[in-house]
Amino acid sequence: MRDEARALFRSALLDAAEREFAERGFHGARIQDIARRARVGVGTVYNHFTRKEDMLLELVRQRMSEASRAFGPREGDPADFEGRFRARFGRMHAYLAAHEAFFRVACDFSFFDGDAAAAAAILREPFAESDVHAELARQTRELIAEGIAEGALEPGDPIELERFLTGAMRVLASMALREGGDTGRAFDLTLTLFLRATRRSAPERREP
Repeated sequence: MRDEARALFRSALLDAAEREFAERGFHGARIQDIARRARVGVGTVYNHFTRKEDMLLELVRQRMSEASRAFGPREGDPADFEGRFRARFGRMHAYLAAHEAFFRVACDFSFFDGDAAAAAAILREPFAESDVHAELARQTRELIAEGIAEGALEPGDPIELERFLTGAMRVLASMALREGGDTGRAFDLTLTLFLRATRRSAPERREP
């Protein structure tokens, strides 16, 4: 029961921090305001987190982990590769869209731009981007490998293709967030262009 209560308090604090960061910005948010929003004392916050930087890092890790779970395969996914591909990325985008305010804050600090130095400057400690993205990258590579094995995609290196896909998606989605654009459109455009570039062509028929 004690561990369960601690987990509930920690989750409530992170939810409060997410809303506070989104409304006031990371630098404008204060531990006192996060405590007030979570309806706990300031001491309770410090029982779980030493600094608000720790809360930001935990939020990034937690939200990306949850996005990775949303991306995972499900029993009801379409049998065809393209349908399955779009369904899984669609679920991930739906999760990110539900937490768009927070991801907008995270993008402001380059957590998703591959700029570890910028993130480390905010956290005041090294930021290992691979800790946040490794599982999602692994799942994406496996999905691409499925497409190649099924003959839906041209043969290629799943690692290189994953880097190309997620890099393009990261840039377009980050730009949409910063400019107030439509992240769903950015995701769909990225998926469409990726599939168009990698889709396996039907073999040409030779005339008898």
